Amino acid sequence: MDMTNTKPCALILHGWGREAGRQQTALIAYLSSRGYGVCVPQFCNTDRFSIEEVRHAVIQSFHERVPGIIVGISLGGLILPPLATLFPQSKLIFLATGPRLAFQNWVLRKALPFFGTATGSSVFSLLRKVPFDLFLSVYMFFGTRLVSIERSPDDLLHDMAENVKVLKDITPQFQRDIVRFVTSVDNADSLRKLPNKTLIISGSHDPLMPLALGQELHRLIPDSKLCITQTRDHATVFLESVYPHVDAFLKD
Repeated sequence: MDMTNTKPCALILHGWGREAGRQQTALIAYLSSRGYGVCVPQFCNTDRFSIEEVRHAVIQSFHERVPGIIVGISLGGLILPPLATLFPQSKLIFLATGPRLAFQNWVLRKALPFFGTATGSSVFSLLRKVPFDLFLSVYMFFGTRLVSIERSPDDLLHDMAENVKVLKDITPQFQRDIVRFVTSVDNADSLRKLPNKTLIISGSHDPLMPLALGQELHRLIPDSKLCITQTRDHATVFLESVYPHVDAFLKD
């Protein structure tokens, strides 16, 4: 993290797993090249998850400073609205996200809430004990069939392996907390009240955060612009084609 007093600072609220990490890496490189110091508070390495915990991590990271820009990636975009109240003057970017979670795939829609239950958490605890290679093979099998992915085989294997590492590292309580959050959150009311200048970047065929959610964000947030990138992969929404739009937004 490089946030010297002479640099404008950017706050990135990261998403889940390597899909969000791939976009985060591109964002950090982009923002750094535009002269921003970048702060990415980590909230997946604790025993519990709550908005209050994330808020505390952000306040600790910034002390008295105000970020010039706040970016919410996927899961981070669901966390962004309640945190934006701390920084009404900051510009906001919602990347590959929406006012709530709405998977296109019906299997994901049905399966995810189960892992927010006590039984689902017990199943998750058992899965964490499965040998890494077997866990990765099962994760790859279902992951590549449930969502559209546009990555090279090597990149896909690397990303899936990183996701499995995250899943095996988090506690069952954190897993239950995060699932309950993403399956219950709906930020529509708070989005209508946001005073911040906002840019929304959505993928044209994002399977995890469909374009319709980005369009809904645009309708809900008063001072917002929508930029659509042509992609079918949740991990590749922040493309170079969007850089001129972000440049204009930052200068506005």
